[in-house]
Amino acid sequence: MRSLYCLLLCVLWSLPVEAQSGLTGTRLTGKIIDESQGNPIPSAAIRWVKDTRVVQSDSNGVFTIEYPGDQALLEVRSAGYRTRIIRIETVSEPVIISLQPWSLSLGEVVVTAFEGQRSIMQTAGAVAKIPTSQIEAARSTSLSGVLNTVAGIRMEESGYGGSSRVSIRGSLLRAPFGIRNIKMYWNEIPLTDASGATSRFNSLDPSDIASVEIIKGPAGSLYGSGTGGVMLIQSRRPLPGDQHLQLEYTGGSFGFRRYAMQAAWADTQQYVRLSLLDQDGRGYREHQRVWKQTLQLSTGLRINPNRDLALHVFHYDGTYELPGPLTLEQSRATPRMAIPFSKSIDARVSLQNTGLALSQEITFSPRWENISSLGVVVQQKENPSGTSPAFNQHEISSFYGLSGRSVFRYRQDRQMPWSAQFGMEWQMGYSLEKYYTANAGKPGTLRSDAEIASGAQVFFAQVDRSFKGGWLATGGLSLNATHYNVIDRLGQQGLGGRDRIRFGPTLAPRLAMVYQWNPQSAIHASLSYGFSTPTQWEMKTLAGLNTDLRPEQGLNSEIGWRKRSLNDRWALDVNGYHFALKQALLPQFTPEGLPYFANAGSTRQQGIEMALRWLVIETEQDLRLLVSGSGSWNDYLFDDYRSQSFSNGGIVIRDYSGNPMTGIAPWSAHLSSDLQLPLGLSLMAHARYRDAIPLDDANTRYATAWWLFSGSLRGSWPINRHLAFNVQVDGDNLTNRYWDNLLALNGAGGRYYNPGPPRNAMIRVWVKLQR
Repeated sequence: MRSLYCLLLCVLWSLPVEAQSGLTGTRLTGKIIDESQGNPIPSAAIRWVKDTRVVQSDSNGVFTIEYPGDQALLEVRSAGYRTRIIRIETVSEPVIISLQPWSLSLGEVVVTAFEGQRSIMQTAGAVAKIPTSQIEAARSTSLSGVLNTVAGIRMEESGYGGSSRVSIRGSLLRAPFGIRNIKMYWNEIPLTDASGATSRFNSLDPSDIASVEIIKGPAGSLYGSGTGGVMLIQSRRPLPGDQHLQLEYTGGSFGFRRYAMQAAWADTQQYVRLSLLDQDGRGYREHQRVWKQTLQLSTGLRINPNRDLALHVFHYDGTYELPGPLTLEQSRATPRMAIPFSKSIDARVSLQNTGLALSQEITFSPRWENISSLGVVVQQKENPSGTSPAFNQHEISSFYGLSGRSVFRYRQDRQMPWSAQFGMEWQMGYSLEKYYTANAGKPGTLRSDAEIASGAQVFFAQVDRSFKGGWLATGGLSLNATHYNVIDRLGQQGLGGRDRIRFGPTLAPRLAMVYQWNPQSAIHASLSYGFSTPTQWEMKTLAGLNTDLRPEQGLNSEIGWRKRSLNDRWALDVNGYHFALKQALLPQFTPEGLPYFANAGSTRQQGIEMALRWLVIETEQDLRLLVSGSGSWNDYLFDDYRSQSFSNGGIVIRDYSGNPMTGIAPWSAHLSSDLQLPLGLSLMAHARYRDAIPLDDANTRYATAWWLFSGSLRGSWPINRHLAFNVQVDGDNLTNRYWDNLLALNGAGGRYYNPGPPRNAMIRVWVKLQR
């Protein structure tokens, strides 16, 4: 590994540098750009730390300043950005200085959700964007720290980067473990496979992610199946003139260690970014080790001013152990224990994921453009799991996926501008799945042997029209189809008899309106139809093949208000929604106790979400205090739900209609403060609240409510013009309270609880060499 670092360092330093501007005598010339977008920053204030004279960048972000010599410190300041100080040793070449935005004002955030490039103030729908600066400030081990700051989002995981579950507005009902009902995209390519399940989310390392956009609620008019919402993940891209190598080490509690390296080079025509990771940790509980190695490569080429190509590649090789959920008594008395049976069968998930995405952006004219992408994913999986001799299995499977998406955009700039987007998305998948009985970490008796070919197609169109007086209307419609071809090598047994299953064609419309009466205030409303097809794992279970399943479907209505102050010191976002879900897919059990899914009822889901950001202090001495908060109130009920099970040779029907929905916290909140201090220091503090949660459909057992407190101290210091030293210390669960994570809903034998770690700490150290 050390020789690889040295080789990459030599290659990086040998790459040519494209001049951005000229130098004259003892003058320093450079350019100031926005770190997140790469755009020039005009009117930035530039001065030497020991000098009171100030120069400003021009409309192109370019500046020239007299050089005092003696390795002087250069200070760059601009409204809305973090002040930056760098050491200048020579004026032999120009400099490009990137500033990190505060991303305070909701009105200044530009989102791509619903295939647009517009301010969030002009976007109809509950949309949240997590920028690069927020991802960088969080722990580098997981996205849970930033995703859980968004109202309506909950991410849970076992260990650092282990088994994870992400839900948007309660979409976890069908996913006791894993991710369902959410469509995820990575650089325009679906991470969600054709069946609607997502198993490659953990393959992406947070240090490689530039931003995450979240659409809350059904977005089938453009993205197809998924009643929970959509996550749009973009990889980091170096800016022109950026040539750097970053080496990182992280160590923490419970034997955690992480080695990472990122190298990047870019000019105005092309860029390359390479990231390597080696991470290991034994975990808080027994049998909870997480080990992974990842590689991610991003490269782009501007063929001409109207055409750009990009290639993204990731590879993940990792294993995370499964200690199993505990009973209430075990979780309190011996929270670190693993279920003995889970240890004896070596319960774990071993994954090898490789993905490739190729995309192209073409501008045909000032009015027409196209964005197209093609992706390939290959996955190998081994998963022995279970908590008792009656409930266990050993899965060995392979998955091969191919997907594509193409969007055409048209703009007409008149007195009342309008735009249109239309295109298609298609996916193909092929799975080889074998299930055995678990046998001390090795496959036992073969129980299921199947081949499943899946496919999904989405054709979509959307029109946006602006009207006088600040009105904007949106109308969208998609046509969706999903199919499965199943070959059961052990014979069609259990609930079904067919091997060819089709869902659709299904129409998913959406209507929305925005009224922005001034630059600081806007309201929006939308009405959308959402649906979610059964996944192949819900149709083909150990109970057999169930061909009677139908897609979940429902109507979502939403209204929201966005407000920011005149001086951009604070911003507020409030949403209220109501979603009526029919044909809800819920778990049932056969007489032998084997689980399967059925369209067992309907749910009523409604709530209110709020997000606030407030810049409390901002001084000329580079002292800033940013306070933010988010919260949600959820009123989720089983509107009509009857569960079927078997007892003493007879059928037992239980009516849960009117009960609060399993796994949903009525209240949740997050508060944080970000204090930037002089001398490159920053201090962050977080408080997170989760209300009591019903653990079973009968509401006989609840997980207790808790508060979690965490904090971090970060420092960044330039050693010279080319080298900077950084350190970050994180502390979690600072009050050392008991809390539970990744709850096992409706767990057999009362095993619901996965205790989270007590007070723990982590230190991250990295150096960045910049040419």
